[in-house]
Amino acid sequence: PFTYSRVTTLALERTHAPRTLDYVQDFPNLRRLSITDVRLTSLAGEDAWALFAASREANITSQDEHGGWETLDSVTGGVFDVYALGLRTSVTRLVLAGREEGCWDEPFAAVLDDVNPEDLQVTTTCAAIARGGEGFAAALRAERDWPLVALCVVLEVGCVDILEDVKGALVRISPLLGVDVH
Repeated sequence: PFTYSRVTTLALERTHAPRTLDYVQDFPNLRRLSITDVRLTSLAGEDAWALFAASREANITSQDEHGGWETLDSVTGGVFDVYALGLRTSVTRLVLAGREEGCWDEPFAAVLDDVNPEDLQVTTTCAAIARGGEGFAAALRAERDWPLVALCVVLEVGCVDILEDVKGALVRISPLLGVDVH
């Protein structure tokens, strides 16, 4: 029942299946949004991917019917978390983190299509890119009507990473950087 019209920054952590409409109505002048660790309640036999997709579709429908944030400028969060929001607005800056298998495929491409960032930063592990990131480079190379001006890719290399994962990740992102990795 409250509207927080002077709030411009909102951080959602461990929130349960966020309904975008609630936040759009309560925080109409939001400029910076951070969302991490979305919690979804699953029914027996239902996988997490289906839950994120269902949350996304519900959020897209509500924003198409009732409107979204006009003032949103910056979004930070996990790939699946931002994917579940189904944002219907362009932003200047998008900062994503993804360490889960499959996050750099369809969810990543959908988020890029949703928000059309000018400045993009992604943080991931070598294993996430090397083993399951076929769509990572493809999503970045896809023709879109968005003015990507700055790209920062942060590859986290841990002590448990094997050489093949590191090399595989570099091979996947090297065309984006205009270099060859052998």
